[in-house]
Amino acid sequence: MLDHLHPAFVHFPIVCIVLAFGFQLLQVLAPNLSPKNAGLWLMGVATLFAVISRQTGEIAEASLLNLTAFQIGEIETHEYFANITTWSTILLFVAWLFAYLQKIINRKLNYLILAFLGLLSATVLVTAFLGGELVYIYHIH
Repeated sequence: MLDHLHPAFVHFPIVCIVLAFGFQLLQVLAPNLSPKNAGLWLMGVATLFAVISRQTGEIAEASLLNLTAFQIGEIETHEYFANITTWSTILLFVAWLFAYLQKIINRKLNYLILAFLGLLSATVLVTAFLGGELVYIYHIH
């Protein structure tokens, strides 16, 4: 029963990470137009849902039966990128929150956060693409 929860949660970290990148880009380019700390709080939500998505993905994988070696390989590739995304999301959020609480956010740090959010956006989009392939090309649900 819980194996069907994964698709319900995976969209939240995808959207929150990409939106956090967008808000951070706006923060770097036009700080007066950007809502303060919107990216940070979106990363908090992304972190929560990345962990939930990761766990529900494990439950979904455990429920799969009669997979070919190729399908197992595709799942493992998706899982590899999901692990990178989840741990990177956690680390970035914790570091960013620490910097925020210590009041050490400055222009250079905003650029660094933007760079990491760009990389994180790439990993979450690759993970999403691979997950879409599992469902729509290889018919693994």
